[in-house]
Amino acid sequence: DNNLLVETRALVHQILFDGKRAVGVKYQAKNGKMMWVYGEEIILAAGAIGSPSILQMSGVGDQEHLRSVGVQLKHHLPSVGQNFMDHLEVYVQYKCKGPYSLYPYQWTKPHNMARIGLEWFLKKTGVCASNHLETGAFFKSNPNEKFPNIQLHFLP
Repeated sequence: DNNLLVETRALVHQILFDGKRAVGVKYQAKNGKMMWVYGEEIILAAGAIGSPSILQMSGVGDQEHLRSVGVQLKHHLPSVGQNFMDHLEVYVQYKCKGPYSLYPYQWTKPHNMARIGLEWFLKKTGVCASNHLETGAFFKSNPNEKFPNIQLHFLP
């Protein structure tokens, strides 16, 4: 019973609908051929950017926006593609002059990982007793923002 198809290196162009029900997918296969696949269940898992983009290309989204880019409306759902909040991260690392780093406990040193894991499990103390996000901050990137839109984490 083949109830799952996994296609790698495929580019989804559109979700196919019967009314408001997703019934298939139109995609370009890795060989460049355009394919149409139909099924009882369609799972869209293209990430925070890809999923709303595919929905909008398929006609699901804000009616005015879809009309402005020439996409035929299938379902007016104004929240699609809105309120995106990315979690970009920038790592700044410095060499410590003292024993303040978690470097000796990383996965490349399994003996240290086992030791500190056992210490936490038995005593609930040590490096593993920390959540490792020792300090955080939320702030606005400019005064016109209604809510904080930047988050910082500081790790030892």
